[in-house]
Amino acid sequence: MAESPVASYVSDDGSQMNGNNSGAERPPSSYGSMRSDDYNDHENNVATGVVTVDQPVSYTRVYVQRSSSPETILTEQTSGQQSSIQNHGVFIRSDKTLVASRKEVPQETLREGEEYMELDDELRVHVVERPVETEEEHSPAGDLELLSGSKHPELCLGYIFRDVLSKMDPTELLWFKRELTVRREQDFKKEDLQDSDVLDVVDRLLERCELGKAVQVSCRIMFLIDRRDLCKELEKKCMRVLIQYEVKEYVKRRFEIVFEGVPRPGRQTAINNIYVEQDLLKGGTYGVNTEHEIRQVTQPNSSTTRGSIRLSDLFKPHLPDGPSIRNVLITGIPLAGLSLCARKVVVDWANETAFQEFQLVFLLPCEELHLTREENISFSDFMSVFCSGTKDIDKLISQPDCRCLFILDALELARPNFDFTNNQVVTDVTDLAPTDALLTSLILGHLLPGAKVLMTSHYGAASLIPDHLVHRHLESQGFTDEQKDEFFTKRFSVPELGMQVLAHVKSSRTLYIMSHLPLFAWMVACIFERGLQHRPGFAERPPHESVVYVQFVIVQVNRWMERYRLVNRDSIRWTDTDKDMLMKLGKMALSLLEARRVIFHKEDLDEYELNMKEVTEQLGLVAEVPNMGFLVKSKAVRQESKESQAFAFLHLTVQEFLAAFYVYLSFRVDGKTIFEQPFKKRVIAKFSKDSFLALYRPAVDRALASPDGHLDMFLRFMFGMVMDSTEDHLRGFFLSHYMNPPRGMDEVVSYVRKRIAENALPDRCCNLQRCLDEMTELP
Repeated sequence: MAESPVASYVSDDGSQMNGNNSGAERPPSSYGSMRSDDYNDHENNVATGVVTVDQPVSYTRVYVQRSSSPETILTEQTSGQQSSIQNHGVFIRSDKTLVASRKEVPQETLREGEEYMELDDELRVHVVERPVETEEEHSPAGDLELLSGSKHPELCLGYIFRDVLSKMDPTELLWFKRELTVRREQDFKKEDLQDSDVLDVVDRLLERCELGKAVQVSCRIMFLIDRRDLCKELEKKCMRVLIQYEVKEYVKRRFEIVFEGVPRPGRQTAINNIYVEQDLLKGGTYGVNTEHEIRQVTQPNSSTTRGSIRLSDLFKPHLPDGPSIRNVLITGIPLAGLSLCARKVVVDWANETAFQEFQLVFLLPCEELHLTREENISFSDFMSVFCSGTKDIDKLISQPDCRCLFILDALELARPNFDFTNNQVVTDVTDLAPTDALLTSLILGHLLPGAKVLMTSHYGAASLIPDHLVHRHLESQGFTDEQKDEFFTKRFSVPELGMQVLAHVKSSRTLYIMSHLPLFAWMVACIFERGLQHRPGFAERPPHESVVYVQFVIVQVNRWMERYRLVNRDSIRWTDTDKDMLMKLGKMALSLLEARRVIFHKEDLDEYELNMKEVTEQLGLVAEVPNMGFLVKSKAVRQESKESQAFAFLHLTVQEFLAAFYVYLSFRVDGKTIFEQPFKKRVIAKFSKDSFLALYRPAVDRALASPDGHLDMFLRFMFGMVMDSTEDHLRGFFLSHYMNPPRGMDEVVSYVRKRIAENALPDRCCNLQRCLDEMTELP
């Protein structure tokens, strides 16, 4: 952006005043802002186009456009808006010092055309008061001002260094420079500071360190050279800067590095190396992805009709002059990458690449809220739990001019009691209350009304929040095809390996479709990465879908135990109850598959004695799917789905796999054949009970009898379950380590080839051939 010809004069507390200075040459940033008090003649000439006073006016700082120093930017978005200064504004006292009321610190520079009114012995900037924002109607002026990129005046306090450091005597300044070269050896050399005065030291500090780091280093050095009085003075004057810096450092330490899967030393990676921005669809309630390799299900709620929004524009008003956005809700099915989006928001803020309209951003992982549920707690103590090591943070967030963003990530993990009507109302950060009351008061705006809230949640927990408290509702459905390609190529440090993995994933249409879920895409990437690097023959054939789905189910069950049972990942043991739950879920999946049903309700779960909360909210294999009655053909059932909660598996292939999982393990473990057979075939199977022909013959016959192929993927998973590589993952969970390998598979292969020769339907024959390929063991 081109430099404006209007100079900005800023008071000691950071307020600004513009002057017409098109002809004057701008001095360097740091020296112009830290000159001596008797340097007034030149300054009076510069300011002659702004105000007329009887005596020379002494300003305390000049803001100029300089990339290496703190600056205030005025964008086109705010240039046409009225000033947001309330009540008193900026004024010049008779002692020639430009000051401002602490409660009405201006947020943007002054513009041409603003009037200067003389009130008694004061000169005051005439502005229009901004109307008070209510809960129902928010003024957009504050949001436009925030989006302009301008910083709070107290975050641009570089000139304070001159005032504080100038109080040191020459000997202390010498020790200060010596400690600076020792502690910041990479930035400061001894010869650079040898003949430097206070102005030079401050100039180099601000150029080579960000403001927060510069303040922190200066405070430590002054403490070491026994000038603790100056240390406390600097900490007091720069409290906002120090707190922001400490919060950013905390965010970088905790959230910038992520672990994919089970955390292990050396397996961490930077979030920017794997993050792919998803499309956040406006309005939400799009349901599960219905794209399928064989079955065709058209979903009417497409993103083209509702539009999407970028992550960095979450709090941008709907219209340029529309109401501001305070509460944003992002929903989605499990594994859609909601938590990664929340991490990306706070990391981008800490790295100053986005969300700079906020002074502080806090990520509150709701899975850790159990740490504060034992007793009543104040919000200040609550924040110390999630942002430890930062003192006086409650004093800052309580100030009305402190713009904060609170991110409540994964509300479903908090198991909240969101009673917005009866919960205790909390208005002060020092009031004691239950955690649920603190969260509801924060969302309602009773607590910290100037703050904004971003919530991520699955549908079940999101339904607890009233619609009028959600100013923007978005939904994440995972990756599009283009984003899948970006993820697989971006994740690997070697581009050739990423392209090779992507080519193999695309060779399996089912795996490529399911990779719209970020966690599933990560699993597929890990499997193929290990195979291509350590198994030379891995690239010779397409991947096995069944092997990947078995690992996917195991990972989800283990994650469920970690999150909701608080079991250490090294101590996870599946009980008979856990195994029984999965078998019942597979039995229900088979029943729904045979009935060509995708949607189910609480009554279906009760029929199979399944715990609704565990299956639909915790396990991560089922999602609530509002407004998906189009998947139900019966009008009566469609009407019922509108009146009660509706659920579906994460994807149609998950339902088909669990059905095959149930049928195969019922035969493998209990010797039970699920499908009915003619009497003659049952007699033959009785005398060859170890033969798997009794299991696969009726399954093949049923799949071939289907006119639309709704059992084709189920049959393919059935054949994939019998492989050694698949059973190896089940050993220790469902199968014994010493169980005999399957027998009679030669008979199964002969029967399948016979049916291929007899069947005239190309699609059915093609799928039977894919079933035989699925049985082929990887080299």
